[in-house]
Formats: sequence, structure tokens, C-alpha cells
Amino acid sequence: MSTDNIKEQEEEKKVPSEEQEGNLDQEAIQVEPQEGVEDEQDDVLESYKADLVKEKDKFLRLFAEFENYKRRTAKERGELFKTAGQDVMQA
Repeated sequence: MSTDNIKEQEEEKKVPSEEQEGNLDQEAIQVEPQEGVEDEQDDVLESYKADLVKEKDKFLRLFAEFENYKRRTAKERGELFKTAGQDVMQA
């Protein structure tokens, strides 16, 4: 084989013929998504969304509870310092 023949064969391998392109289009059309799989995926997605909403609610409630704890302890600490100073002055 000459180098020209080799180059021609390589080019033929790279570029699909019109027949091959037509077959590829028909194969793409024949492949259809399965409805049952989509329904199942939708159900799974909905359950994940519901779980996300539930977890967000838990997080927000826990965060609010912690913020209240910090405020309450800061207030108690301030009151403790006030009353501790009063006890020392009275003694």
C-alpha cells in the first residue's frame, strides 16, 4: 500500500458516510426514555425535597434554640455579676 492509500483509509475512518449518519439518526429516534423510570425518579426527587424541607426546619429550630441559649446565659451572667457585687458590699 502506498502512503496515499493509507491516508485515504484513515480519512474514511474519521468521516462517517451519509449512510452511517442516517443510521445514527434513526437509532437516536428509536431510543425513548422509559416512563416508569421517569416516574420513579420524580418520586425519589420529591422524597428528597421533602427530606430537605424537614432538615432545614430542624436546623433553623436548633439554631434559634442555640441563639436563645446564648442570650439567656449572657443575661444570667450579667445578673450574677450584679448580685455577687451586692453581696460583697453588704458583708
